[in-house]
Amino acid sequence: MSDHQTEVSLIRLIAGMVLLLPAGSLAAQTREVTLAEAISLGGRTDPAVVQARGNVHSTGIGVRAARSSYFPSLSFNGSGGRSFSEGPERFDPITNQLISGNSSNQSVNFGFNTEVDLFTGFRRGGAIREA
Repeated sequence: MSDHQTEVSLIRLIAGMVLLLPAGSLAAQTREVTLAEAISLGGRTDPAVVQARGNVHSTGIGVRAARSSYFPSLSFNGSGGRSFSEGPERFDPITNQLISGNSSNQSVNFGFNTEVDLFTGFRRGGAIREA
């Protein structure tokens, strides 16, 4: 066999493999499904069904958020600080004592706040119905 014939045979072999490859992969992708499986598959992949499922989920979250307006709001806070000042000693004329010029101060504060809307003009009930 000449080099030209070998080259042509190799090209034909590669072309045949390329043509048979998609047919084999397509045959592997087809399968029979039951009606129940088809309906289930359509429900998971149909964009309209997926969007409707998302809308139902969002609506449920909106209703929960609207109902939460009936609960009181709570807040906590805390702060602290320390200061130090340095200076010369001085004499207190009232107590006749020598007072150090250095002074320090520490403070700690904590807070708690709660808030409840007693009447909102039926706004909360309307928000729940709207959601």
